[in-house]
Amino acid sequence: MFIYASLAKTIHPDQFADILHDYQFIPEGLVNPVALALPWVELVIGACLVANAWPPSAALVSAAMTLAFIGAVVVGASLSGGDFHCGCFTTSQEQADDPWQVLGRAGLLLVATVWLLVVSCRRSRATGDPETSG
Repeated sequence: MFIYASLAKTIHPDQFADILHDYQFIPEGLVNPVALALPWVELVIGACLVANAWPPSAALVSAAMTLAFIGAVVVGASLSGGDFHCGCFTTSQEQADDPWQVLGRAGLLLVATVWLLVVSCRRSRATGDPETSG
């Protein structure tokens, strides 16, 4: 999901910056740097999760990103006046997103990443390796 979510944003960082600006969650001066960096972080974390590389760290970062996204959606949707664009999988602002669907999807992702974090930490403790890769 993180890999797919990163694709349009890496291709169109200017459009993603517009969406981030509309969220009113990030200070004005950080919108462009976040719009440039966040898709690449999503891509790397997604690749780490798929490859089972550094599972505790990848799961922790993905859970933290998902929590931040949930907070941003709550703020952005409440300030949008009904014209909310999540920027999840597209940078197009043609059709508004339903914030409840976005929050539901993010909630499921959060449950999955927390579960992965717990499992990978248990596995790391059992093997004595802080970053078990398998």
